[in-house]
Amino acid sequence: MSVDSSNDNTCLSDEQCNNLDYKISFSGLGGSKDIWSHLSTIQRYELTNQLSENSSYLGIHIKSNHSFVLEAQLYEHLGDSNDDISTIRSNIQLLIPEISDDYFNKASADFDKRFELTFQSIVNSFSSTHIDYAKVSLSSLLGGIGYFYGKPIIGDSADPTLTTNVSNSLIDASTIEPIELLSATPSRTIFPRGFLWDEGFHQLLVSQWDAKLSLTIISQWLNAMYVYDGPGDRQVGGWIPREMILGDIGRGRVPDEFITQRVDIANPPSLFLAIDSIIDQLLSNLFTEPDSRIIADSLRALYPKLNDWLVWLRHSQAGSFDYPGSYRWHGRSNSDNKIIPNTLASGLDDYPRSPFASPQEQHVDLHAWIAKCSFIMSRLQSVLDIPSDIKYDTEFSLIVSRMNELHWFNELNRYADVGLYNTENRYELVVKFRCKSLSEPPSMVDVQVPLLILNKDTKKEDVAVYCPPSYEPLYPHMDSNGKVQIYDLFIANPDNQTIGPIPSIGYVNIFPFILQLIDRSDEQKLGSALHMIGDSELLWSGHGIRSLAKSDLFYSKRNAPGDAPYWRGYIWININYLVLRALRHYSSTIGPHQSRMIELHRSLRSDLLTSVLGSMERTGELWEQFDDSTGYGMRGHPFTGWTSLITLIMNESI
Repeated sequence: MSVDSSNDNTCLSDEQCNNLDYKISFSGLGGSKDIWSHLSTIQRYELTNQLSENSSYLGIHIKSNHSFVLEAQLYEHLGDSNDDISTIRSNIQLLIPEISDDYFNKASADFDKRFELTFQSIVNSFSSTHIDYAKVSLSSLLGGIGYFYGKPIIGDSADPTLTTNVSNSLIDASTIEPIELLSATPSRTIFPRGFLWDEGFHQLLVSQWDAKLSLTIISQWLNAMYVYDGPGDRQVGGWIPREMILGDIGRGRVPDEFITQRVDIANPPSLFLAIDSIIDQLLSNLFTEPDSRIIADSLRALYPKLNDWLVWLRHSQAGSFDYPGSYRWHGRSNSDNKIIPNTLASGLDDYPRSPFASPQEQHVDLHAWIAKCSFIMSRLQSVLDIPSDIKYDTEFSLIVSRMNELHWFNELNRYADVGLYNTENRYELVVKFRCKSLSEPPSMVDVQVPLLILNKDTKKEDVAVYCPPSYEPLYPHMDSNGKVQIYDLFIANPDNQTIGPIPSIGYVNIFPFILQLIDRSDEQKLGSALHMIGDSELLWSGHGIRSLAKSDLFYSKRNAPGDAPYWRGYIWININYLVLRALRHYSSTIGPHQSRMIELHRSLRSDLLTSVLGSMERTGELWEQFDDSTGYGMRGHPFTGWTSLITLIMNESI
């Protein structure tokens, strides 16, 4: 049954609307979770003004020659169908207030005034065009804040064979309640949901604009935590899903393999960085006295949940009992069909860790996160005078000391992951050959033949040894231009690997530096970080710090057919922001390498401004990552999440 309510005084055609300020039409959409398929069946601007009994969505179209504000209200229940129609009609009329361009002019002026007060360095140092880019960056992040509601789909441990400290049934699915979440989003078009480790970087900027709003968002994330106890009376803290994919609408935009959130999978606890930034503002007396009290009370209220989260991280992500005090990102699987198992929990997805996932792995970036969080907890205890059984200042010192014991290698002169590896692991160029069986009926198989043996003198029998027994080689695979297709093949013998430092150089190796965990007087460790950051064959690109060394075995290599390299060389603004902040931190006092740090900071900041603002000038958009050869924006766009940190980089609030 449907109800037609076109007999009211709302105009339904352009002709009827000639003398009115706006035209409204609506349509009820029913049943399926996929709203987009419903919308695609409706002709453009031709909503039917009908609402059926099974309508689960309501599309509203408003056409106006003037500026207007739309304020939406959500009603849990509206009554029967006839009441629905009348209620919708009356509420739509109320949604459109007095139409006035003055409203928008005032709002714009208020934003500009607040921007000038908050980001004075930008206003004083940049052209009007670049100031506008900074405003777009900030306002796009703020505009991407959304409210989400629904139940997540939660699953057991991702890989029970690799999980030594976590039970497979930590959370009873029957007890899962809907989550409500206020969160910024990396991109409103391609990633329109909350991501745990992205959100900490988002809040570094939001907290500079509105610390109370930022604390509200952080509180919502912490309230989404599932807190549980371990065997007996042992507390194991609380777990937060790394992606907030809530309800049918949320799931309709996500590939199936990413929907289930596993209870042993962590994510970098970057929200602690935003907490640290707010503490800095509080200590710098940047708030009014009433706001200072509100913010201090809010931080005090968040402390127990932050403690639960850190306890869970230390328990659930603990390394092998053979290496007490070590940490590893759980969830890596040797059966994920990748050349190197992905480490999705770390946020650095395809960054090359050990080629073989094992319980003996030790990840230096995770160890650094645990240390940084412990330091921030100690600050909260000190600044807010919070009593606790856990003395986090002592814990911090112990964790950093253990990190140095496990992850610093004098022979390499750098920090490194630890795992199964062999220096004979290599890539080999191969050609895919088609082989045909000699028996009837004939069958075909493809084999990989080393490029090194193929030349003008290669004989058929030279290739035949790579075909299965009783097969003969036919021809190599060719591309559309008639050229032989050449592939990279990673070769590693799983029986010939030993536990040791992973030789790759990239973002992972500099985490103790970028999280400011190295002692200011430690000339060797600081010098190591500066060498990796400043060497053009390693991480320095002239456009930003690349994610993996140009000289690395895995630089710019795919981790599976069809997978473009992600954290294998390209530039990411969130990590570059942390690099800049660390350079500024260590160069602010007299100490080892001070002049070199000042020089690197100045050059890197200039490079990042050129890359990000230059891409905005060319395309009008912020981008997910940047090419380390050209500085041009790449992949997702508009990416108004952590790339919006360019505003803080411009303002030198780092």
